[in-house]
Amino acid sequence: MHAGRKLLEFILLILGWLLAMLASAPVRPLA
Repeated sequence: MHAGRKLLEFILLILGWLLAMLASAPVRPLA
């Protein structure tokens, strides 16, 4: 097993989730 690959897959999953949240979230000022 390659721990590095698992970590990479986990990071990609989190990034994809964040992008989905930002894309579906209503547009509002970050401040």
